[in-house]
Amino acid sequence: MSDSPSAETKAAKAQRACDAWNRKHPVGDEVTVLLDNGVQRTTTTRSEAYVCNSGYAVIFLSGIAGYYLLERVGAKPVMR
Repeated sequence: MSDSPSAETKAAKAQRACDAWNRKHPVGDEVTVLLDNGVQRTTTTRSEAYVCNSGYAVIFLSGIAGYYLLERVGAKPVMR
């Protein structure tokens, strides 16, 4: 990891995004994710969001191998 200010800023921004997500969305929440092929898929979270080694905010999702960038995941609205 670099000691450059931009690397610190990227990681700090990613951590803030993870903290905000985790406060609002517990593991198991229903979400929509934009897959690599452009299709939107509904699934649930299977981890908290966290900052991966490359400094991006990511999250693991049910039924999907590997993690996805948090910016590609959206909370599903609660229908009442």
